[in-house]
Amino acid sequence: MNDVSALHERVLHQLHSKSIHDPDFRALDWIGRQMRPLRTVLDVGANGGQTVATLRAVLGGDVAIHCFEANPRLWPGLDRIAGLAGGAIEIHRCGLGAEPGELTLLVPSVDGVVYLEESSLDPAQFDKPWVREKYQERGGLELESVRVPIVRGDDFQLQPDLIKVDVEGFEAQALRGLVETIRRCRPALLVENSDWHNVTELLDGLDYAPYRWEGEGMAKFHGACTNTFYLPRELALELIDAAPEPAGSSAESSAEPAVAAGGYDEASDVAAHRAEVDYAFEVLAQCGALPAADALVLDVGGGAGAHSAMIAGRVGRIYCSDFSDQNARFGGELVKLLQEKAQRNGYELPSGRLEFHRVDAMDLIYRDGLFDAIFSFDAFEHIPDPAKALSEMLRVLKPGGTICMKFDPMWTCDSGSHFQYRVPEPWQHLLSDDEEFVAALKRAGGSDGEAEEYRYAMNRRRLADYRAAFDSVRARAEFLHESEWAGCAHPDGEAHPNFARCLERGYTREELLLRGMRKVIRKRG
Repeated sequence: MNDVSALHERVLHQLHSKSIHDPDFRALDWIGRQMRPLRTVLDVGANGGQTVATLRAVLGGDVAIHCFEANPRLWPGLDRIAGLAGGAIEIHRCGLGAEPGELTLLVPSVDGVVYLEESSLDPAQFDKPWVREKYQERGGLELESVRVPIVRGDDFQLQPDLIKVDVEGFEAQALRGLVETIRRCRPALLVENSDWHNVTELLDGLDYAPYRWEGEGMAKFHGACTNTFYLPRELALELIDAAPEPAGSSAESSAEPAVAAGGYDEASDVAAHRAEVDYAFEVLAQCGALPAADALVLDVGGGAGAHSAMIAGRVGRIYCSDFSDQNARFGGELVKLLQEKAQRNGYELPSGRLEFHRVDAMDLIYRDGLFDAIFSFDAFEHIPDPAKALSEMLRVLKPGGTICMKFDPMWTCDSGSHFQYRVPEPWQHLLSDDEEFVAALKRAGGSDGEAEEYRYAMNRRRLADYRAAFDSVRARAEFLHESEWAGCAHPDGEAHPNFARCLERGYTREELLLRGMRKVIRKRG
């Protein structure tokens, strides 16, 4: 079976099983109900018909679909899928671009195996470091050049309710030929993140904001993901709460991504994580404990890898571990997406140095004495048993190896709920039961997912628990650095009535004001 036939068989199976090739497409039902009916869809980069099959599964047979595909080898299979899917489907045998004409489509292969879904009209696509490395791992890259017709989408005078674009780095160029259509029809857009910066800049000028699908609804764009939804601000602001993020207070404060009215501010997010990693290495240098350039490193509770990605260029290899399977959330492409982010923001992320592992911090899967160094940023306030996690970290650390950890905000500080942008009253989470707090959170626009996160994602440990956890390992480890910081995120601080109420309930002033801790710990030989 050749590559075209194999792709066609996969799409046939998807069509017959009514399965969805990308979980983000489940958002289309929400868009259709909450924003506007989806009657006409433009499928830009139709490939083998995966989106056609998904649209029929999610939206049914009444949606009209216009498929644009530049690769002639895919046209016969796409025709067959369209016929089997039924309904109004039109195949346009061309690519979309900013200007009409002809361009060269580059079709990659390795040892005769063709990767049709990775073909691109953008010559620079195959010069990107993570793409080069991917093909090096496969055994080398060969490119076939195919001349293909290019048209402007605006010339078709279509009336789309949704535009999906997945053209391997050529997304911004395709959208430049659709500007008038976007201005006229104000559709929702679903765009793969191969050219995020240029696409976001272009659509910002058309008054669109980036969002991501969170399984139950749209959220302001944050962090790496496979696709971005771009929604007209005049509609999105009515449906999606544009709540401000909490303000930071110092270099030792929890670094939340800065969010402007338009959505996620990637530059601020990167700057915040870079500052945290830089400061951690500065403290390690002061302690004489910098990891070697070839060190094997673990990041405990590393989430989607924002810190790990910045550490990877300084060490031999880093495993980013988290209780949730973060890489699966992004379709197995999280390293690629982080590399794209690194390239946009001027730092290096060698793909072969970063791996994602699904691991419980209290029951690490690794053998004794494996790691040269371990990092943890803003995770210990979430781990149910910090003492057990700390013991496990020491177990998998080599003798003489170093743990560098920082966490903030702790549960008992004024913003310890992690949801002060929904419920701004300081220390309210210490005074309300869960049902009362969740009700207030939802009145402020919080989702069911946020409610679940509030109930289960914080460990609710008090200061004495952390002090006991660290004291429990002092016989096995040397503490090279210990620091704590205190303060209030809420402007009223101790003058707010909730502070006195918490004192009446038995909380100490120290634990109500203490926000976070930093430790550098060396395992004894």
